[in-house]
Amino acid sequence: MKLDEYFDAELKSTIAHVLLGAVAGYASFLVNATNIGLLFALISAGIGYAYSTYFLKYDTKKWYGSAFVLLLTWLIVWTLFYNVAIR
Repeated sequence: MKLDEYFDAELKSTIAHVLLGAVAGYASFLVNATNIGLLFALISAGIGYAYSTYFLKYDTKKWYGSAFVLLLTWLIVWTLFYNVAIR
């Protein structure tokens, strides 16, 4: 199995959205304001959309699944850092 065959556009898009969600979650924790943190998540979603549609030539309709992964990753990472900081 070739590596290019395994990493198709869908997997590349999902990995990019998970990484962007983690960065946005950590940035939201550092800012410590929920409204601005959500703004980081939306900006990351826009960057992920641009990456998926322009560089990977990914269909716009399929992008929503990866965007959900981004928002879920953002929420999980932000919650983890928030709970660790409370202790």
